[in-house]
Amino acid sequence: MAPGPSDPDVISAWLQQFRGNLRGHPGAERAWRRLAAVPELGPHALWLLYQHANGALIAARAEDRIRAARPLVRSAQRAARVAAERQGSRRLVMFAKRHAGASDALERALGPFPNSRAARWHYHPQHYLGELRALAAAYGLRLGPKSLAALAACASPGAPVDEGSIRRFLRSAESGDRARLVRSIFGPT
Repeated sequence: MAPGPSDPDVISAWLQQFRGNLRGHPGAERAWRRLAAVPELGPHALWLLYQHANGALIAARAEDRIRAARPLVRSAQRAARVAAERQGSRRLVMFAKRHAGASDALERALGPFPNSRAARWHYHPQHYLGELRALAAAYGLRLGPKSLAALAACASPGAPVDEGSIRRFLRSAESGDRARLVRSIFGPT
């Protein structure tokens, strides 16, 4: 199997490259120092930048998982229908267990996403930059599109980074909901 984005060697190589890229980009280096100065924020920010750099690959894998889960959807629907039809049966416990098992398998296969569109949106590289901005705001730091673009350029140097598209993406995202979500995941500030 080819090394993926969660392989420790791949992460280590990316981290070295990111730190080297920071030295050559003063704006990104300033933004990173501000983020890294908050002990609870630094590791999360680094992880979000890594996810930004690997978003397309991760999205493709999530879509494959969702495609593979389609038969599980039919199985869970059938198990629910049969369990409902056999309410008076002596084997009701067996049907209920089948339904629970099929539902659990479906949930494991899909992860947190109900469909491939949601996975594509979640794994869109700029989504991670929006999460990074919301996370920084939860700790009292402001990251503008210029700082995010500089950090993104260091995180994924081969990918084109457009400050205007980051600005439009951030404007279209519901920043209040995202900040609440990030606070609920990473805790209060």
